[in-house]
Amino acid sequence: MSLFARPMQPSERRSAIVLLAAGGFALLAAMEPFEGAAIPPTGPALHLPGPPVQPLAGAYAAGSPFDPARRAVDGIGRLPGEPEAAPPAAPPLVLVLSGILVEGDRRKAMFSGAGSGAWQEAGSAVGDWTLEAVEPRAVHLRRGDEVMVMRSDEALR
Repeated sequence: MSLFARPMQPSERRSAIVLLAAGGFALLAAMEPFEGAAIPPTGPALHLPGPPVQPLAGAYAAGSPFDPARRAVDGIGRLPGEPEAAPPAAPPLVLVLSGILVEGDRRKAMFSGAGSGAWQEAGSAVGDWTLEAVEPRAVHLRRGDEVMVMRSDEALR
C-alpha cells in the first residue's frame, strides 16, 4: 500500500521537493559546525579612511552638539548673526452668533467667542467689531470699512 491514496500531480511533487529542500537547509543552518571546519579569510581586511580631521575653534565648537546645557554663543538662545524672531501674532477672534433677542424696541444679540457671553446692544463693542444693528433674523457688525452680516440661521454652527 502506498503512502498516498492517489498518484501525485507534478505540482504536488515540486512542492514536496521544495519542502524537503527547505527543511534540509533549515537543519544545516541549525547545526553547529564541526571542529576544524574554520572558513579561511578570503583576502586582506578592508581599511576605510576616517573623516578628515579639522581643528576646532573654541570651547563652543569643541562641546557636544547634543549636550542639553549647551547654549548659543551670545547667551540669548540665538546663533550669532541670526535675526531676532518676531513674537507670535495673537490668533484672530472668532465670533459666533449665539442668539438674537427682539422685545419691543429692545434689540440685543449674544456672541460666543467675544469673551463675555452677555447680551450686546447696538453700538457696543464685540471684540474688535462694533455691533451696528440688530434685526429679528440678522445682526450687522462693522470694523472700519468692513461690514459683516451674521444671520440667525447660522447661530451656533
